[in-house]
Amino acid sequence: MDTGSGCTSLPGKGAVIKKFLNTNASQLTFPGLFSLRETLKEGDLCVFLRNTHFYTMLKNDNALYTLVTDQGYMVWKNLIQEYIDNINSLSKEGTEGTEIE
Repeated sequence: MDTGSGCTSLPGKGAVIKKFLNTNASQLTFPGLFSLRETLKEGDLCVFLRNTHFYTMLKNDNALYTLVTDQGYMVWKNLIQEYIDNINSLSKEGTEGTEIE
């Protein structure tokens, strides 16, 4: 339907958008994660926006890591980075991260 503004309204698209947002609430999709792994070069640093937060991301040994800056991890004295291998969880084991000695 033409609304007269040059934009076209498509009935039913709201449900499609709602389903996408519900399915991808973490703002990361499997194709997006794959693209990050393929596009970033070894040793690359970048800024990663997820869940309205900016993260510092690093590709190392063909894996993606983010610098831990969340206050929820303050009890982990030696935690510095999280491994990203899943779209629903930032770390491989859910709460595990890489600790320094």
